[in-house]
Amino acid sequence: MSLEARARAQWPTLLAIVVAGGVLLRIAAILVAEHLGHGPVRGDAITYDGLAQSLSAGEGYVHHGRTDNARAPAYPFVLSLVYRAVGHRPLAGAIAQALWDGLAIAILAVLTRWLTMSAASALLASAMLALWPGAMLMDLTLYTEPFYTVVLLLGTFALMRMETEPAPRRAIAAGVLWGLPGLTRQNALFFLPMYAVAGPFVFRSMERAPNGGPHPRARRRAARADPLVRAGRRRQRPVDVDPGLQRAQSLDREPSAVRGPGHRSRGVGRDHRSARAASR
Repeated sequence: MSLEARARAQWPTLLAIVVAGGVLLRIAAILVAEHLGHGPVRGDAITYDGLAQSLSAGEGYVHHGRTDNARAPAYPFVLSLVYRAVGHRPLAGAIAQALWDGLAIAILAVLTRWLTMSAASALLASAMLALWPGAMLMDLTLYTEPFYTVVLLLGTFALMRMETEPAPRRAIAAGVLWGLPGLTRQNALFFLPMYAVAGPFVFRSMERAPNGGPHPRARRRAARADPLVRAGRRRQRPVDVDPGLQRAQSLDREPSAVRGPGHRSRGVGRDHRSARAASR
């Protein structure tokens, strides 16, 4: 059995192992850093922590009494939900970030498999994110990156689906899911021009299979766009056909060698009699 066949056969189990392994590694790193005296509230996290405390207490989007904060509101709002549930515990916020990374690992696997149609490539990409030291270090502090990675991947996936399979609901989903990265970090808007330039080249390559033929996804999309295929999927009402008329039509279509020189179609005879009756 090839590597790809094994990956397809054991896809749910292998993906669950990769996601669980990535989350457990991050939680272990968070606990070790906390034990060594490196808490999750440092640097920019001081501002995020203060905003989340104010939101969880119902005081609004304020930090040290100031309302003119330049930070995007999505991540402090998500962190405030954690504080509202468990109280002001920054360590719980850091563990929640490890869970966000686990979700990002799973989304990356699904996105990669949809894009490449290879389960082995999807598992490799997700394993690289699960073991990436930079992603683990971001979970040690209350930064926006873990949550931002999740919404950025979701927005990218929705944008690709809208490009390859256009539909109004996919356009709405892409707009909503791209609004979340913009509300998390302002630099999310820089990705849209890059996608607009690189997207056509990526999607054009998806139209061809590695062997030169049409890509399976392109064939499915063409089949859905064909009106005859769509009409064939609908349940049609049965039509009653006169057995005598059907027999006459079948005799008219038979070649003369089969019918014989003296054979006359009953349907044709009826048509001639009807024509003579009408002329009278």
